[in-house]
This record gives sequence, C-alpha cells and structure tokens, in this order.
Amino acid sequence: EAEEEGSPEAQDSDAQWLEDMGFEESDVAAALAEAGGNPDEALSTLRKRAAPACNEAESPETKRSKATFEVEGLPCRAVGSRLILHLPRLGVDGPPVGKTRKDGSMLLEVDEWIRELFDAAPPRAEPSSPDGFDVSAAVEALSAERPWLWQGFATQQEVMQAAAELDGLRERGVLKAANADTTGAQKARSDRVAFLELDDDKPQHCLRLFRRMEAAVATLPWSEGGQLLRPKFGMAAVYDKGGSYAPHRDNERTGQSLRQWVRQLSGSHCGDLCQSYRLRVR
Repeated sequence: EAEEEGSPEAQDSDAQWLEDMGFEESDVAAALAEAGGNPDEALSTLRKRAAPACNEAESPETKRSKATFEVEGLPCRAVGSRLILHLPRLGVDGPPVGKTRKDGSMLLEVDEWIRELFDAAPPRAEPSSPDGFDVSAAVEALSAERPWLWQGFATQQEVMQAAAELDGLRERGVLKAANADTTGAQKARSDRVAFLELDDDKPQHCLRLFRRMEAAVATLPWSEGGQLLRPKFGMAAVYDKGGSYAPHRDNERTGQSLRQWVRQLSGSHCGDLCQSYRLRVR
C-alpha cells in the first residue's frame, strides 16, 4: 500500500532521502520540522544553510569526503558509510549506490537505471525555439500532469524518411519486439522497438526528430534551476500490421530512492517525465 503523506512511514522515508544526500540526521530533522514535513522545502532550507559552509576553509575531513574514487568504473564519494554516485557531466552528486563496511570492503548496488543516470546529460539547446513549439502551453500542460500535443512536429516527408530508416533497421534485425522487456506475453504489447544512441550521426532522419524534441525540452523551465536530463538512448517504435501500444514499465524508473533523487535535481516530483525520449511512427 502507498504511504500516506504526513504519515510516520512517509516522514521516515523523506528523512532517509535527505540523509542519503549527505545531510546530518539532526539537521534533516530540524529542517523537516520547520517545513511542516514538506521534503522539498526542507531540502531548500538545507541547501541554503550548507552554502555558507562551502565558502569556508575546508578541513582535511571535508576534503576527504569530497574526493572521488572509482568503484567498478563509477566515480563515487564516501559520505559516512554511504557511497554516493558522482555525475561528472553534471557536476553534482547523485543517489547512494552502496556502502562501506567496517572491514574496509565496499558493497555496490547498481541497477540499469543508475547506469542510465550516469550517462545522462543536459538537453542541447538550439539558437531559437523549434517551429510550432509553444513553451507556455507545454509548461501549463506538464504542470497539470496532462499530455500536450505538438501540432506540426514533423512534416509528412520527414515522417516518411524516418519510417524508411526504421524499415532498414527492421531488415537488419535492429528494430524488433524482443528489444522491449514487455512484449505480447505481458500486457499484450506488440510494437517493434530500437534504442538509438542520441549522439550518433545515423540514422540521420530519425535522429533529426530526436534533436528537435531535445531542443524543445531545453527551453522548458524547471524549478530551482533544475532540468530534465537527456538519456544516452532514445526509443523508436513502429506500430503496423496490427501492432499496438500497451502501458508498460520497461523504460520507467524503479526504486523509491532513485525517484526521490530525481526530485532533488528538478526540485519537484517529475515522475514519468524522466523517461527516455520516444519516437513513434505509424
């Protein structure tokens, strides 16, 4: 059952989330009390109080806690007994990914979403807003947690060019139903999908549409200066010959601690806005 807001279980979860970011237990308790239990307001208070300390001379202990070291290819920092993932492309710390034991050994707990978060980057902006993209209308819809339709996102020719590229991927065995974790046996999903690296040059027509979406995302304002992150891969899907979409979770983030950390970055509950970019050609 879901935890009710304000319940002891929810408060314990919020306190643990803030402590996992490296804040002291006593400071977290005080900030939550001042904020009436609101974790976002408590986080803002903790950040403001921590800012002056960052400008003071660092002690040897503080310098050691800020030092990063590599654990199985991932840069981490030790904060108490916790291992905190450091995201060099963003210049910030991420969620806890493990812990150190008393004997000096380390336990690393990394899933696929931690890896995706590590590879994520801020969306790349263009000199001007993409044609037909209404920033204010999109922001209003997202704030109300409802979908927004981008009229004129692509021309008929652009759609046909992207579809032709996807046909080529299908013939080469790159675009297939087996790429999706939830297929026909689960929730009746039958679309064929491919995951395209967004920094590649090809397939150029598909990636042109992804770049257009990315440039639009870069114009969206996010609270506390945060922003949506761009994943390493974008998902392209084809629905034909009776193929259909069904709700699924193979590209949704799992794990409460990671969901809460994403909230730290954006300053609000972004929920499913943190999914991969998707391109569907019918």
